[in-house]
Amino acid sequence: MASGGSIDIKALNWVKTEIGEALDQIRQALETHVETPDPAKLDFIAGHLHQITGTLHIVELFGPALLAEEMEQLLQALKDEHVKQKHDAFEVLTRGILQLPAYLEHLSHGHQDRPVMLLALLNDLRAARGLPLLSENALFAPDLNVFPPPKTAPAGNVDIRALAKKLRSVYQAALVGVIRGKNLPAQTRKLAFVLAQLDGACHSAPVRQLWWVAQGVIEALMEQGLDTSVAVKGLLGQLDRQLKMMAEQGEAALQKEPAKELIKNLLFYIAQATSTGTRVTELKRAFKLDELLPGA
Repeated sequence: MASGGSIDIKALNWVKTEIGEALDQIRQALETHVETPDPAKLDFIAGHLHQITGTLHIVELFGPALLAEEMEQLLQALKDEHVKQKHDAFEVLTRGILQLPAYLEHLSHGHQDRPVMLLALLNDLRAARGLPLLSENALFAPDLNVFPPPKTAPAGNVDIRALAKKLRSVYQAALVGVIRGKNLPAQTRKLAFVLAQLDGACHSAPVRQLWWVAQGVIEALMEQGLDTSVAVKGLLGQLDRQLKMMAEQGEAALQKEPAKELIKNLLFYIAQATSTGTRVTELKRAFKLDELLPGA
């Protein structure tokens, strides 16, 4: 999770000032471009981001360099017209512009370079380009051999395909509301209802694990302990695809191909959650998330 090796504080302080000045110019250019689109502004930003990335590699600051690279690549995707949701992309770029100097300041006080601390932002930068999230790799590796507690009453024999088909229409309508940011409390309650029904109807531990973990994310959203970021919206969309598979092929399809990467990504955002609801607390304890992301 760490880059390893000691940080040259003298070199860091030198680049910190230089990078801070460059980021101020980038921020101003980005704000101007958002108000009045101008390809020349994007070229200006791209040039400065490339210089920042190179500088961070020279002084061997892995986490900041990784963040600058992802920002640079998102900017290039915007230039190439490969980004569908430009508003989300500009928003997450702005967050990167603000968080990079803050992280460099953190390192200048002698703290270790831990890229996992930047993972939520890195995920959003990648999600804006439609790429897999970085929490799928070794930066975050929870033990997925943890399953939900046994049910107090066994699930009855329901037609799982018919139930999934019915519930999916409710889920999709609520998901659209979440993506558009409309009436979030009501929409997240609907999502929570759907996931609880699925958890109650399914029998296999790997499938129930997915709904169990997903309910933790929804609970965190309901309690405002988690933002509806680009990456989180993407994960909710992936849950819809799992629901679609169940509606078409039944529970056995999800049991045959467990959604391990999706579960891992969902757990990452539960680890980030600041709420203390029953499900979030249960999942953090069960998967030892506070040990994986101390001080998340």
